[in-house]
Amino acid sequence: MKNFLNKYKYQLLLFFITIFLFWINYSPGTNLSGWDNLQTELNPGLAVKRAVFSVWEEYQSFGLVAGMAHAADLVRASFLWVMSFILPQNMIRYFYHFFMLLLGGMGAMGLIGLMGLSQPIAFFGALFYMLNLGTLQIFYVPFESFSTFFAFLPWGIWSFIRILKQVQNNKHITRKSWLIFCLINILGTPSFYTQQLFAVYMLILGCISLGFLLNSSYKTTASKLILIKKILLFFVLIFVINSFWILPQIYFLKSNGGWITQSKSNQIATEDTLYQNLEKGTLVNFIRLEGFYFDLKGINNTSLFAPWKDHFSGIFGLLPYAFAGLMILGLLKTIQEKKFEFVLIFVLCATTLLLATPPFSWINQLVRQIPIINQIFRSPFTKFIIPYSLVFSFFVALGIKTIVTKKNSLVYLLICLFIILYSLPSFKGYFISPEMKVKIPSDYIQVMDYFKTEGKDKRIALLPDYTFWGWFFHKWGYNGSGFLWYGIEQPIVSRTFDVWSSKSESYFWEQKQALEAENLDQYEKVLDKYNIDYLILDKSLIPVVSSNKSLAVDRIEDILSKSQKITHIFSGENISLFQVNHLQKINSFVSVASNLPSIGPKVTITTQDQGYLENENYLNNIDFDIYYPFADLTTQTRIKDKKWNLEEYLNSFSVSSKIDFGPNNYSLQLQSNSKSVLTIDQEPVDFKLNFSSTYTDTKIKINFEKLLIKPFDLSKFESNSNEFAVTAPELPQKYGYLIKIRSKNIKGSPLFFYIIDGTKKQSVIEEKLRNETEYFILPNKFEYGLGYSFVFQNKSYENHPSENILEEVSVYLFPYKELKEMKLVKNNLSSADVGFSNDFETKKYGYFNYKVTANSGNIIILNQSFDKGWVAFSDGKILEHVLVNNWANGWKLVASDQWLVNSENKADLTTNHQSLVTIIFWPQYLEFLGFILLGGTFLRILLIKED
Repeated sequence: MKNFLNKYKYQLLLFFITIFLFWINYSPGTNLSGWDNLQTELNPGLAVKRAVFSVWEEYQSFGLVAGMAHAADLVRASFLWVMSFILPQNMIRYFYHFFMLLLGGMGAMGLIGLMGLSQPIAFFGALFYMLNLGTLQIFYVPFESFSTFFAFLPWGIWSFIRILKQVQNNKHITRKSWLIFCLINILGTPSFYTQQLFAVYMLILGCISLGFLLNSSYKTTASKLILIKKILLFFVLIFVINSFWILPQIYFLKSNGGWITQSKSNQIATEDTLYQNLEKGTLVNFIRLEGFYFDLKGINNTSLFAPWKDHFSGIFGLLPYAFAGLMILGLLKTIQEKKFEFVLIFVLCATTLLLATPPFSWINQLVRQIPIINQIFRSPFTKFIIPYSLVFSFFVALGIKTIVTKKNSLVYLLICLFIILYSLPSFKGYFISPEMKVKIPSDYIQVMDYFKTEGKDKRIALLPDYTFWGWFFHKWGYNGSGFLWYGIEQPIVSRTFDVWSSKSESYFWEQKQALEAENLDQYEKVLDKYNIDYLILDKSLIPVVSSNKSLAVDRIEDILSKSQKITHIFSGENISLFQVNHLQKINSFVSVASNLPSIGPKVTITTQDQGYLENENYLNNIDFDIYYPFADLTTQTRIKDKKWNLEEYLNSFSVSSKIDFGPNNYSLQLQSNSKSVLTIDQEPVDFKLNFSSTYTDTKIKINFEKLLIKPFDLSKFESNSNEFAVTAPELPQKYGYLIKIRSKNIKGSPLFFYIIDGTKKQSVIEEKLRNETEYFILPNKFEYGLGYSFVFQNKSYENHPSENILEEVSVYLFPYKELKEMKLVKNNLSSADVGFSNDFETKKYGYFNYKVTANSGNIIILNQSFDKGWVAFSDGKILEHVLVNNWANGWKLVASDQWLVNSENKADLTTNHQSLVTIIFWPQYLEFLGFILLGGTFLRILLIKED
């Protein structure tokens, strides 16, 4: 026992320090909940299931291809499932993060020791790794991916260097070494739930490989090539170990990756996040390990890190610079010794974090010309602070070794004391933000329990759904991206998932327009279209933007109470539950229909699906029966592939739309004019917009005169003012308007522009302006609403001030309603009654496999987001895949050349017969292939024969 204690005394010190930190930071009776959180503890078994069948994320809105590497979470979810039998539920997430803190410290100590430093020096480096400001910012608002990366990065580097040293010394790599290397890499896979961290990990191992090549004793080119080949083998092995999540991610990037940058929240947030990182991209912040997290605001718009800011505002503010001095000393020592592995990692981190410091900023600007890189690394701080914290700690340890040349217990005690004083708030309960420690009210738990006994194929929507930001503030303290879906297996429609699916975001705009207009019929049809079965109305929400009035909870309750389709189920202090009744049979998200009309066009986003409002269920087949040219007419978000375009002339506007067919066989249905009555100078004035139309085989154009309603005086606008607003309180919201804005961005961030309606104080449009003339459409809104405010904000940062010029803001009448209702109808169109069958059976396996028995002549509808990865086949033939209702999957059970791919046989269509249809989501098998490769890798290692 004495030998054990003597051998592992420093590791035990790290253990007891972690135990103390856990004890002082744990709040009994609370859940660690908030920010970006994975609350596996709410249903650990469900988390394991979702990780095993992770490629199609059924629970996210309408189902979508996993945009995050959910499969990578399998190890963590399985571990916490086991721990759920040991620990109280509310303690599990606390335990996991502090366990990762301890593992990271142990790994750092092992790594520093591997680099030739003594145990006490390695202990100081490990302790600093655990307690430095960079680490603190990650654990203060903990996210499982980052915590796991903190834990396993030092172990991953340790195992990589260890195996490289064996190669460099011409030693045989033993089975044990291979197993350790592979085991550490498989245990670290939960880090890559945030996939960018895998790229960071590969870059770090690349730096180490390059450092080894530079330091290698191999002198000849041939010997270096042998070393390179072995290094490449290690990288291939890491890829194979991670293939169970990498292969599905490759499919996501190829099929859905383009949407990430188009989602509304990312359109706004990407540039802001980059500017926040730029603000901290100075040398002073770099050596202090301070990132934009340090300036985060909490639920009451107060500083989250206030205790830490207070701590460093006094004498303790000198300590970060003292440790920076030790770091620089260690860095210079390493360069002097020509050991480049950690120096190269340091240069990599400097390049990514010193965004505002030349020459690193120049490299950043060059690399960020690639849009996908700019998007995925929009926040370099969260991706590179952990490796920077690790190499910083290594250099601090080396700096201590350089100064303290002899073992001295008193000096060691002082160093340990200074590290603890540097991180003193951690030992006062501020290693984790108090705002992350909340008590989840009992009515949320009741709702979770209710859905445990309900069918898993029921879809839930959240209300009030008022903003595109996937973030939630609650009166009871929660501040984060959401938590209900971790405890409820049924799909939940949330803005959190819009960044991965255009179908999810389109639902948001459709329900928003219907509810804000208080149009019950339109809202009910949105619920029918998207197969919404339940509504959860949360009365505890605090608005992310705008005022409490904008949530309109009382108005929503009033609308729901008037519906014959919606039934009240439950009310608690914070939330109410409602059930939506549907007429047609839906079994495991499958329904069977007949005689669906073909309506176009296919659009990415719509705020009002006129095709569904007028015709209900439809196909988006090529041979259209009815075509709505302005189905995607909106400026509430910028969509690259929109069908329409607006042009301004001297006395008129024209709105044109692309069409993909010859219109000669169609009749145009459009009102001849649009009428409105507005109050001008306190007198009612009649206005009328007359329409004229022209069309070719590729475009239809509608012209109407310019009717200027409101020009604004902008003489009081100042180019560097924080905010400027103009109002039009007299504008009735029941009419449509066109807002023309001319602005110029001189420097910094462009103007942020939003429109607030004067009645409900709800945000109608939020947008970053561009260096050009822009037009924004205000749709017909609330029948009794009056007035709008137009607000312009200069978002400046201390080191990056903004300056903009606002040249024109004008309001014109716009025939939004008439353009949305305009349609081309096929001549001599004969319509049959749409029917839904009850005579079908569905069996579902996991989230990716269905067996459906139904009559031929019908259309099988899978109410999951349309994706080409869904494949249906019957009698050995692949069925043609069609879009239904502009969002769902469909297959027509007709045995003809038109609907069957690779079929030469025609069946008798006059006789309906039962067909067995198998539907699969084939990319799920990519994850299974990865599991096979992983298992094969371990089997191959076990078969290695030892000498």
